[in-house]
Amino acid sequence: MRWWWLLVAARVAGQACCRSGTTCATCADIAPLCEFGAANATECTSVGYVWCEGVDVPEPSGECCDFVDPDGLCGTFVAEGGYCTYSQKCCEEDCGLSWYKNEGTPTYAPTAAPIAAPTITPMPTATFAPTRLAPVEKWGALRVDGTRIASNATGAPVQLAGVSLYWSNFGWEGEDFYTAGTIASLAQWPGLSVVRAAMGVEDESGYLDLPDYNKRLVEIVVEAAIENGIYVIIDWHSHEAENYPEAAKNFFAEMATAYGGYPNVIFEIYNEPEPLENRTWEVIKAHCEDVLAVIRPISDNLAIVGTRRWGQYPNESAADPVDDVNVAYSVHFYAGWEGHDDIKDAVHEAVELGAPIFASEWGQGCPHIACDLDRNNTESWIGIMDDYQISWVNWVLNDKSDVIDDTLSIFLPGVDPVGPWDDDDADYTDAGKYTKSLIARYAT
Repeated sequence: MRWWWLLVAARVAGQACCRSGTTCATCADIAPLCEFGAANATECTSVGYVWCEGVDVPEPSGECCDFVDPDGLCGTFVAEGGYCTYSQKCCEEDCGLSWYKNEGTPTYAPTAAPIAAPTITPMPTATFAPTRLAPVEKWGALRVDGTRIASNATGAPVQLAGVSLYWSNFGWEGEDFYTAGTIASLAQWPGLSVVRAAMGVEDESGYLDLPDYNKRLVEIVVEAAIENGIYVIIDWHSHEAENYPEAAKNFFAEMATAYGGYPNVIFEIYNEPEPLENRTWEVIKAHCEDVLAVIRPISDNLAIVGTRRWGQYPNESAADPVDDVNVAYSVHFYAGWEGHDDIKDAVHEAVELGAPIFASEWGQGCPHIACDLDRNNTESWIGIMDDYQISWVNWVLNDKSDVIDDTLSIFLPGVDPVGPWDDDDADYTDAGKYTKSLIARYAT
C-alpha cells in the first residue's frame, strides 16, 4: 500500500468528493487537502470513507500536482481520474510534491535535486541451525492445480503463510529489513513458509529512480530465502504497472534469468492496480501477459497477477483468465475496513469459476489511516482462506511508529531488523504477536 492514497482525485466542479473522517465538509476547506479518489459513492464507502454530495469541488485549472505521469498534460491527467490536488499549498506544503502549470506543451522540471544513489551498508547475517524441514525442501516447485496451489513433485496441495516486507524505496524506513539476517530470523518462525519483497517502482526513490539500489535489496532477500529454504515473492510493487512495460519486462527478465531456476521463487508481476476508469481488467491482463511472455522462456515458476481495484476483483480475472497455466490471482484486503462482503463474494465466485487465489497482501487494521484491529473479520478471512487453501502474506514486516502504519507493523519501534527477536514477544506489536500466532497454526 502507499500513503499517496490520501491525495485528492480531481472531480467536476460542484459534484461530490470522497474524504476520510466521519463528517462531510467543503472539499476546499479540508486541510490538508489530501483525500482518497473514488468515482462514486459505492467505491468511496466501500473503503470506509465518506461520500460528500453537493460540495464545492474546484474546477481543474490546468495546474496540477502531477507526480505519477510526468509526461502527461495536467488537464488530461485530471480528466482520466489521476491524483491531482486543487491547491498549490496542498501540493507543496501538505504533500511535499511539485506544482506544475499546463501552458501549451508543459515542461516538468523537478524542483529538487536528483536523488543521489544510496549505498547499501552490509548488515550482519544471523545464522541458525535448522529446526524443521524447510518448506521448499518439503514441497519443491509450485504449480497451479485447479483452484489450489500444489507441490509439483507430489501433487499435494500447498498453503503458504508468511509476511511482506515494506516498500524497498530508499528513505521510506522499510529498507533496513531487506537483509539476509532478517530472512534467516524469519525462517525460524514456526509455520512461516514465504516472504514477500515489495519493491517500490514508480514512487520516489523506487525502482524507476534507483534501479540498482532497489534491485539489489530484492536480490539480498531472494538469495537469503533460497539459503534458508523458504519461498520468496518478487513483487513489482506498482499501482500502475502498465505505464512502465519495458521497465517491468527488463526487471523480470533479469530476475527470471538469475533466480527462475530455483523452486523458491514466485513472481508477482502487478501488485495493486489502482481504480481508474481506463484501467480495466483487459488492460491489466494484457500487461501481465506481456510480462509473462518474457518470463516463460526462462522460468515456469508460479506467478501472481494483480486484480482490478487494489486486488479486490479476482472474479473478473477468473471469468477472463490470463493465458498461462501457472498463474494465481491476487486478493488484497484490510480487515479494519467495512464493506468486505463484496470482496469475499468475489473470492467465492472466482473459486467457483475455477481460479486459484493468492492473498499476497492483507492486514488486520487499515492501511494509511488509524483504525482498530479487527480480529473477528481477520478470523473470518482466515476461515475462507483455509477452506480454499489460499496462500497468504501479511502486511507488514516493519517497525514504523507513525499513524500511517503503527497498527499494521509487526515490530515495535527500534527493534533490531536482523533479529533474532525476543521469544517472549517483547519486540512485537499487538498486530505482530497475532500475525505470528496465526502463522504458527501452519506449523507441521
